[in-house]
Amino acid sequence: MLKLFPSQYYFDRKMENRYVEWIFKKTRLFVAAIGLLVVSLITTITIANIYISGYELVSRTVLCIRIIVFIINFATIISFIWLSAHTARNVLFASTIILSLMAFLDTYNWVGQIGYFSPEAQMITMYMFMIIPFLNVEHKVVTGILVILGLIICKYLLKVDVFWSMLYCLMMYATNIVVYYIFDILLRAQFKTICTEQSRSNTDILTGVYNKNALHTFFPDDVKSIAHNEKMIVGLLDIDCFKNYNDTYGHVAGDKVLKQIAQALQSLGFDKVYRFGGEEFIFTIIRNKQNTSNIPNVCGILENLNIPHDSSAVSPFVTASLGIINIMRVTRKKHLTTDYLMNRIIHEADANLYKAKSLGRNQTVTSKKTIRV
Repeated sequence: MLKLFPSQYYFDRKMENRYVEWIFKKTRLFVAAIGLLVVSLITTITIANIYISGYELVSRTVLCIRIIVFIINFATIISFIWLSAHTARNVLFASTIILSLMAFLDTYNWVGQIGYFSPEAQMITMYMFMIIPFLNVEHKVVTGILVILGLIICKYLLKVDVFWSMLYCLMMYATNIVVYYIFDILLRAQFKTICTEQSRSNTDILTGVYNKNALHTFFPDDVKSIAHNEKMIVGLLDIDCFKNYNDTYGHVAGDKVLKQIAQALQSLGFDKVYRFGGEEFIFTIIRNKQNTSNIPNVCGILENLNIPHDSSAVSPFVTASLGIINIMRVTRKKHLTTDYLMNRIIHEADANLYKAKSLGRNQTVTSKKTIRV
């Protein structure tokens, strides 16, 4: 990727993918409309050429090229219905490069047949692809270079004057790239602001981990992202005798304990840690099925924090009970709803947590069966 933006406007790979998805959702219909407009323009120009120049002239290589261009455009538009955002942008970029080359071939063959240079239709077509926000500035630079290179090749191979066409093309592309350079920066700044606001709304103010709102937002997508060779481990943790702790030491001390527990869970390398309720936490981690080691001894690690708890019936230190389940994805269907996932999976984890409490607390109970969704 060309480093065209100031450094503060670049994201890491994960954030960049989220940015692409965000742009895709906002511009999907616009991009499809542009594609249909290009198809309509190509069809109209071809019919006009046939009417003016005669079918015999246009029906040669030019007509074949335009049929290919029509098919590429139509296939690209259709692909937007079912492809992911990242794949759709790669397809659109690839099709734009192919269309740039086809525009050159169309122009080259047309000039060779009729003897004069008239590239306006091809450049207008490429300009329509240049204005698509889904293609970033780097993509526009590449396609612009290809079109200008095509004009230079036409000049030297066909001995035609392309001065005014070159000037028109340079002005059109330069203006478009400058405008969308600024536009891309504004979009990235807007996306960064949105992410910051979402992060605040998804973060528990007291502990700094994700809150229940984030659980409903991220958890279903995380489950759907489980690959066929992976499993997700979900743990539901409850601090033992926490009401007694608050009654004995006060709520300020209780808040401090919640922070310590949250920090300890984050340090264990889980993918996500959520504060589910008052003293309940949920953590998730995705691992390879062949990984025989599940997770660290969470209960032992928390007890070893040595946080005094004189009113506990379990230990002289703060402890926790934990229920764990394993999840496998066996279907690629997208009908898994948030309510279904939350109700089934959290219910199973909660049942194991209840068993851990009934067995004396300060221990972990893991389901023997793997939940398949």
